[in-house]
Amino acid sequence: MDADRPLDPHTPDPAPIAGADRAQITQAVDATGVEWPYELTAFFEQINGFPHENWVALLPAYELFDLERLVEERQMELDTWGELDEEMGGAPAGGNSAGETAFTYLPGFIPFGGGWTPAVTDGKLNWQCRP
Repeated sequence: MDADRPLDPHTPDPAPIAGADRAQITQAVDATGVEWPYELTAFFEQINGFPHENWVALLPAYELFDLERLVEERQMELDTWGELDEEMGGAPAGGNSAGETAFTYLPGFIPFGGGWTPAVTDGKLNWQCRP
């Protein structure tokens, strides 16, 4: 028996977990135009995404986005909420400081994961980069 394999022979091999390099992180930070806190860059140095097919117990109802997907998801949210705000007559009068309800998707929100289970469909995990 291989010591690195689980006891159940039907369990798939674990997917590798790899972080992003400094250049990839800098490119994503530049694409968002938002200053990222140290904790967010440190997070991506350790793990640059983890798709739901490769289930991981860290956040089992969510997949973790890689940096490319983070930038795409963020832009999609900004575009969608921007259209909704426009239809409603402008951006809602929500707070621009951390801890205040925004009532919209703000540029200071950085999505790093999303729900994929029926109970958490389209739920995003956002890092709040508001002051």
